[in-house]
Amino acid sequence: MSYFNDRLGLFRAFTPKFVKKYENLAGQTTQTMENHAKDVKASRYPDEEHAYQQLRIENPILDKQVIGRGTGVIRPFPNLQIFSRQHGV
Repeated sequence: MSYFNDRLGLFRAFTPKFVKKYENLAGQTTQTMENHAKDVKASRYPDEEHAYQQLRIENPILDKQVIGRGTGVIRPFPNLQIFSRQHGV
């Protein structure tokens, strides 16, 4: 019996002889994740196109936690690093 993952090429190490690969999604997925990591490290993502505009909020506690304060951009998961440091995660 041919399995879905084999036919999509999600596993590179071994493909049974009786399976025809219709795609190479393992390679495409790896390349996609590498491109995403490069964009994040180079601060090309997220940018204005992929972020919500920041509302003007008079809250000193929130102002300390929002990454990108003053830029008008709210980054995804702004308190993740703060939470991680506070809770040793």
